[in-house]
Amino acid sequence: MPAAAATPDEDGGAPAEGQGVEALRALHRARRRNRLAAVDRFEALYNVYLAGLLGSLTVVGLSNLAGDRQVDAGELRAVGQHGPAVVGMVAAVAVAVGIRSGGRGGPLALPPADVRHVLLAPVDRTVALRTPALRQLRYGLFAGSAVGAVVGVNTSHRLPRPALAWVATGAAVGAVVAAAALGMALVVSGRRTGRALSGLAALTVLAWSGLDLWRGSTTSPLSFLGGLALAPLRLRGVDLLGLVPLLAVPLGLLAVGGTSLEAAEDRGRLVGQLRFAATLGDVRTVLVLRRQLAQEQPRGRPWVRVGGRLARAGGRPAAGVTGATGPGGTAAPVPKPPLRLAVRRSLQNLSRWPAGRLVRLVVLAGAAGLLAAGAWAGTTLLVVPAGLCAYVAALDAIEPLAQQLDHPDREEATPRAAGALRVLLLVVPMAALSLLGLVGILAAVAVGAPVATAFAVGLPAAIATGVLACCGAAVSTMKGPDLPEDAAMLTPEIAGTKAIFRMGFPPLCAILGLVPVLAGQAAARRGLPPGPVAVQLLLPLLGLLGALTLAWVRFREELKAFLAEAGAAGGLSGRKPPAPDG
Repeated sequence: MPAAAATPDEDGGAPAEGQGVEALRALHRARRRNRLAAVDRFEALYNVYLAGLLGSLTVVGLSNLAGDRQVDAGELRAVGQHGPAVVGMVAAVAVAVGIRSGGRGGPLALPPADVRHVLLAPVDRTVALRTPALRQLRYGLFAGSAVGAVVGVNTSHRLPRPALAWVATGAAVGAVVAAAALGMALVVSGRRTGRALSGLAALTVLAWSGLDLWRGSTTSPLSFLGGLALAPLRLRGVDLLGLVPLLAVPLGLLAVGGTSLEAAEDRGRLVGQLRFAATLGDVRTVLVLRRQLAQEQPRGRPWVRVGGRLARAGGRPAAGVTGATGPGGTAAPVPKPPLRLAVRRSLQNLSRWPAGRLVRLVVLAGAAGLLAAGAWAGTTLLVVPAGLCAYVAALDAIEPLAQQLDHPDREEATPRAAGALRVLLLVVPMAALSLLGLVGILAAVAVGAPVATAFAVGLPAAIATGVLACCGAAVSTMKGPDLPEDAAMLTPEIAGTKAIFRMGFPPLCAILGLVPVLAGQAAARRGLPPGPVAVQLLLPLLGLLGALTLAWVRFREELKAFLAEAGAAGGLSGRKPPAPDG
């Protein structure tokens, strides 16, 4: 939609463009003053100081505890040869995500009042959207530089040269990647290329960087940017071509005025709800809103039609039991075995997944395998992002359980304990996520891992990660939002500990599923076969952590009722008897 035309004023002339721009700037200044009026600057600076200090200590402490070793001469040559393409591939993924976000109306999330009043005012829409675009760019530059600095800290433990050089280079490259991704999103959104064309552009970016990674060459601008990331090792003038993606920033600021009003209003509404759900810790609502932002809808026709034998319990029931012919010759419904019912529901749900979700799970599985291979090679902390990839994949995989929780009438209509049916609904997701571990194993083999070692260690790790990641995702989904009144009677120390455990336990389950990889690595360094050591850790992980989590899923309602009764009984027993009248 073109920018709104200027309307004539009372004297019959068109208002000056400068007057509208000045009014818009005054509005922004007034909004900023009102927002900062309720903020204590000293408290805000103190919070920033604490967050920066604790974050820095955490990153440095964890990186030092990892115990990584310096690479040898052969590994250093391999880093110089393949490192630019690897970094370029990571940057290509970020840019592709930005392009896809622009095709769906992103990356700006405007308040509804701005869409309905500011963008419909007689002011150039490019000028009106430039301020929120610059604000988004500033946030993206900060986040990208922070992530790059963290990567630089961990890189300094493996590669030569001073740590400060790696931190500065990582921060600069991270900022460039974030700016390129947001700039491309603004260009695609402003030009309204649509989902199909933006998806094709994202695939082109990924294919170009993937070709460089496969051939070990440097032809993509993002691969040249990867060469800049290795500047402390070697600095080449041709790597300055990696700054070409920064041209997307001015192009995006020029094209931002073409953003669709409808898409901006829908995105602003959904992002506002998503932020509120994230504040309450409602993982299920966040996931549903993210799918709405991505316009991800289930398939109208399933990939494979599920039914037939899975839908029948088999055999004709005897007279007098459920399913026998009742009075008047009407046949009652045939009862389905609980496991067969859960498997059927799960398969029906998985068969209607859109192609984008399937591709996302395959990509996450491959990324987890690559990160696990990096942890095996010596960068131990890579098990953390590998476990997070598995956790994100599990949030999608347990969709059958989530749908069951979204429709309580299903549990009431099933002649089975609700907790038992929830546990059974996790069987198929656990199996599916464990099978996806084969993608991770093949990805590790593709980057040079020995085939025998990859399968001997990868299979136990895939099973453990698939089961534990689904357990953690089930806990996140079942807990629901963290309402303020739930913690009203708790002390701040207990409430803080509860919040940390609530947020950290689910992803920690997925990360602990990769312990067989670290155990196999330690055994291989001592000259022992890594496969048996990884298998030995599989049973304790599943028997302790997995079984306890599934027991909580099964007996959650019973446990809550028991604690409520115990609390009520304790309150009554500790209450003093009433004083006599008079």
